[in-house]
Amino acid sequence: MPITTFLSQNDYTQATSSSELNELLARVRKNTGKDWRICEHKFTEITGIWPFLKRKKRILYSVYVEFMPPEFQIINFYREDTGTSINESNEAGFVAAYFYGILANR
Repeated sequence: MPITTFLSQNDYTQATSSSELNELLARVRKNTGKDWRICEHKFTEITGIWPFLKRKKRILYSVYVEFMPPEFQIINFYREDTGTSINESNEAGFVAAYFYGILANR
C-alpha cells in the first residue's frame, strides 16, 4: 500500500540546490508525463558528546509523484543500511540512482 499525502500546486516546485537532481527531475517528468516533485531538507547534524560536539551540514531529499491529484505518493527507498523499511528522506545519490532507473526503463 502506498503512502500518500496531499500537495498544493505550489508545494515543492522550486529547484533544489543540486543541479544534477534538477536536470534528472526534468527528464523524468518529460519521459513519464507525471508530476514529480522533490523536497529538499537542509539541517545540521550534531554528533558526539559534550564538550566534543561535531556539527555537520546535511541535505536530504524526499521524492513525490502524482498519484490522484491533489494526492501524491511519497517514494519510499528500501535501504538495508538504515535498519528500517521507511526511508522517505535520502541523500542525493540515492535519488539520482532512482531517477536513472526510471529513465533506463523508458
